[in-house]
Amino acid sequence: MQPITPGACIVQMAVEMYEEFQVSGFKFQVSPLKNIDIVKVKSAKFLHAMIPGGDREFRYLITPKATDQGGIQLQVVVTSDDVTYAKLSLVCKEI
Repeated sequence: MQPITPGACIVQMAVEMYEEFQVSGFKFQVSPLKNIDIVKVKSAKFLHAMIPGGDREFRYLITPKATDQGGIQLQVVVTSDDVTYAKLSLVCKEI
């Protein structure tokens, strides 16, 4: 039996990557929220199993949008080569 990366870990990695970009000074087109918490998972589609280890590099494309409530909605696509592994839509707020 081969291990796979749990969906909760994939979601948490996306949030932590967004936070790290904010801390490192990367500028998004929305107001930065440096320490965020997930308020709602609007959608989460896990299309292929992510197998940990090996030499495969996974890419997280994160697109933030400001919400009316002062938070941020993160649209996340996780890929490697030509395969899409996950598509996420997360609503986050600053803690």
